[in-house]
Amino acid sequence: MSKKKRKRSKKPSRTPGLPPQRLHAIDRSLERERFDQALQQIDSALEAFPQHGGLLRRRIQALLEQERDVEAEMTAYKWTVARPRNIEAWRALYGLSLEHGRAALAVEASHRLNELADQAGESPLSTLTQEELEGGIFSPFTGKSVNPHEFRQMDLGQLCIESRHFEEGIELLHNCSEPPARNNLGICLFQAGRFDEALQCFNESWHSESKNLMALSGMARLLLFLGDEDRALGLAAPLSNTLAVRPEDAIGQLTGLVILGKETEALEVFNTARELPWWGNNSENVHSFALLNHMGAVCCVRTGDTARAKMLWHEALNQNSNLLLAKENLADLNNAPKERNGAWLLPFYEYLPSRWLDRIRRGGPGNDAITVLEPISNTYFEAIGRIGDEFTLDFCSMQLINRVEQSDPEAEQSLLTLLEGRQGSYGDRFNLGSRLLDAGIIDRNDQINLWDGEQSHKIQLKGQMISGEARPSSLTPAQQAVMGEAIEAFKDDDLPKAKQILERLTSEAPKEPSVWSNLAAIHEKERNPQKAEELLTRAIEINPDYLMGRCNLAMCHIKRGDDEAAKNLLDGLMDHAELHIQEAITLYSAHAMLHARAGELEQAKQLLDSMEAAAEEYGETERLDSYRGIVDELSGKGLRLIDRFSRLLK
Repeated sequence: MSKKKRKRSKKPSRTPGLPPQRLHAIDRSLERERFDQALQQIDSALEAFPQHGGLLRRRIQALLEQERDVEAEMTAYKWTVARPRNIEAWRALYGLSLEHGRAALAVEASHRLNELADQAGESPLSTLTQEELEGGIFSPFTGKSVNPHEFRQMDLGQLCIESRHFEEGIELLHNCSEPPARNNLGICLFQAGRFDEALQCFNESWHSESKNLMALSGMARLLLFLGDEDRALGLAAPLSNTLAVRPEDAIGQLTGLVILGKETEALEVFNTARELPWWGNNSENVHSFALLNHMGAVCCVRTGDTARAKMLWHEALNQNSNLLLAKENLADLNNAPKERNGAWLLPFYEYLPSRWLDRIRRGGPGNDAITVLEPISNTYFEAIGRIGDEFTLDFCSMQLINRVEQSDPEAEQSLLTLLEGRQGSYGDRFNLGSRLLDAGIIDRNDQINLWDGEQSHKIQLKGQMISGEARPSSLTPAQQAVMGEAIEAFKDDDLPKAKQILERLTSEAPKEPSVWSNLAAIHEKERNPQKAEELLTRAIEINPDYLMGRCNLAMCHIKRGDDEAAKNLLDGLMDHAELHIQEAITLYSAHAMLHARAGELEQAKQLLDSMEAAAEEYGETERLDSYRGIVDELSGKGLRLIDRFSRLLK
């Protein structure tokens, strides 16, 4: 009997799997705690094998080691989508979603875990049930029960926002009707760069539920972002007058008001929120209360109540010890006034779409980083710079300067507002002033009010900061008192007494240049210019950077016609960032004298005029008037130089 030939069945063709050596390399990186390297290896492999369970499990491990729990949760969710029957994937999602308070996701994961356990003949792995979710979640606005499926989508949408998967968030949320879900959809649309759609989403959400302050705040911010300042400011009243029904809405409410420049109204809203029934009653929202206390503290600083701000930041840190905003702002408030940045509301990355930030960080050819920011209005840069940290202020200033250089005159006013505002340290805003001067946005004769943490000072010609604070001295307090006696004797024309005191001080404090300089002034008045120059030269030898000595010696050279020697002494002194008022007047007057010698009388007058406001503010008009007389003498009119010089003992 002949055997029938069996028809050989074709084996299905198999796609080559992940080479074992790649997994071994990843495992070595994990064992050596090189988690960044491991993630690079994993992500590279996932491009070819996006559903590989071993890769996804290792990715979760690496992310958890780096405390990037939200990204780990998103990876776990993607693992459950790729491998819906993988019990390990659902266990990971269950643990992480439960930890992050995403009840609907946790219940779904619990249900699937128990279902898979039952199929495998095992005991239930979780006690959470779908029934616990049914009818247990209510809308904060309507009080009605939320459909569990929509609640799940809301949880997923929030997860997408926190893990920066915005396009996926849009896909998950576009059919949701609950206000919190619509708010998250608006955020995803904004982050994806779909601004008009985001604005429409927030607008519709607010008009459908007037208590939805998150939507109203998002709308106000977007209007400012797109340059519609009038409409944005028009939303300040409903933002101020609506009571928040939950912490999340109060956060949005305060954010919107502070960005609109309404700190006083924001503080009133904060004080009201602390009296509402929901404040502090929900331990699950402790991080939200910490953020609210931080925002209240920012409003306190910006309205002048620093003592209460400190209390609120300490309270915030008791609620959430990891709240970096509270830690950094509290540390900033403990700095000396001139070194304070000023309270900032949010970190820089909260203000711009994250994908734009990625492009800016990566850089690119040409003006790619600048071009991507074109939709943002000058007003928005000004608004976030005014309430931002040091980086935010610097970034916004840079963008506005770029716009001025590209012939956008409206950006100039925003820059001047930032310069004369109270955000950034004294030095930071002085540096900004210097950049504006270099860019031609500020004229060399402009006088700009500069806040030093306590009061306004003036930026004078060439951007120097002018103050009345005494310069550090090597003299003891007793020696300083003796120096004061010498100055008073000089003013009373008791030159022998003044000279005797100063000569004694040169023995006691030979390394203090001001003693030698003041002694030189006496010899100048005694008509002994050679001795005066010798003493001034001694002062400069002790301290080559002694500005008053160099200026006074330069004036001696000008008086006897040696302009080149004077120029050499004055060279570079205008580059000083900060000057005492007497130093500023003396330095500018020395330059005015050089101009007068060269017949450039208008330039000389402009230099002296630029000092007039500062001299009046600090009570130094007599000193400035004496220098005006010297310039007049050099121009062929006025008192003799010797009489003018003799009035100028420091």
